[in-house]
Amino acid sequence: MNNQTRALAAISFLFLINGVVFGVWATNIPHVKSAFSLGEAALGTVLLFMAGGAVAFMTGAGILVSRLGSRGLSMLSALGFAVALPLVFLAPSLPWLILAVVLLGAGTGAMDVTMNQQAALLEKTNQRPMMSFLHAWFSIGAFVGALWTFGGAWLGLGPLAQSVLLLLAICAVASVLFPSLLSDRTTVKTAQSTPSGDQPQAADGRAMFRNRGLMLLGLLSFLTMMSEGGIADWSTLYLQEYTRAGATYAPLGFASYAALMILARLFGDRLVMRLGRRRVVFSSGILLAVGMGLVLFVPVLAVQMAGLAICGLGVANLIPVIFSVAGQMDGLPQGAGISFVSVAGYSGFLLGPVLIAGLAEVWGLDRALAVIIGVGLVMALAAQRFSGRASCSAPA
Repeated sequence: MNNQTRALAAISFLFLINGVVFGVWATNIPHVKSAFSLGEAALGTVLLFMAGGAVAFMTGAGILVSRLGSRGLSMLSALGFAVALPLVFLAPSLPWLILAVVLLGAGTGAMDVTMNQQAALLEKTNQRPMMSFLHAWFSIGAFVGALWTFGGAWLGLGPLAQSVLLLLAICAVASVLFPSLLSDRTTVKTAQSTPSGDQPQAADGRAMFRNRGLMLLGLLSFLTMMSEGGIADWSTLYLQEYTRAGATYAPLGFASYAALMILARLFGDRLVMRLGRRRVVFSSGILLAVGMGLVLFVPVLAVQMAGLAICGLGVANLIPVIFSVAGQMDGLPQGAGISFVSVAGYSGFLLGPVLIAGLAEVWGLDRALAVIIGVGLVMALAAQRFSGRASCSAPA
């Protein structure tokens, strides 16, 4: 195995860790709700603390990466994320639970910065795009995490035992793969030695907010990842409380969602090249709306499981298309478009479950999740703003 292959394996493992830990957390949220006797609003507050930890540490990790590089920070953030998971299930009271979920949010926020920096270094080293492939490993991880919860429950293992075994497995594989993570010292030195006149100009915030195309992309990114976060955090609880799935089989709904997302992302680039972005966005929005409609309005467990799988198929390629278009927008400094839609999207991913929690407290979870049907219809309507060609520019 050559150095590039080892680096690819190590960075893919970072994305896998992020997905697995998130998947185990998401499918054990019903346990947390039950263990602490939380209502939907109180659970939403707990999720909000997790979001706060993620945003705070995402900002801090960005500063540290620019100064120290991403290699060591990737190792620390990945292991920190995995360590925080059993702390959640060890919490003896609500204040300790909140502290634990803040640490869990800190881990995923820091990982979001460090693993994507490693992915960018890998693309630069290999001189070809690899981001979609690497993000597919997050989806694979989320799927594995859901199966891990299902398997643990089937064997009679509680969430704490599941998370400790997961931590041990991650540490064992990390000891083999993490030494192959990429060093960005060369990149840092190059940036420091570049004359100041050659540095890209900072984005003019007012000009960015006057760019209607970028604002639309930011909104679509927020809505898409709001739906992702909502499905991830609430689908298992919905199946457990509103259907006959029960605690053992409810995690399979999220697993089916993650499985179809993996499949769609692995073939997403080819699909865009063949159909164009407009058709991909339109069909993705329709699939998301139809899938969630089946989950909420057809009281047959097999159909509801299939509906979540269709949701995964619909959501999968929206963010890659949005990010791709944002990266090609004219009139913006390099990276400014992707940075903007990344912040908007991640905000939606973190705040979406909290917003759904507030609606669930008033309307019930079944009606609150109907918001995702609306998101799918909005995406289908917004598809007209995208070019039908794969090499298109931003929305008008």
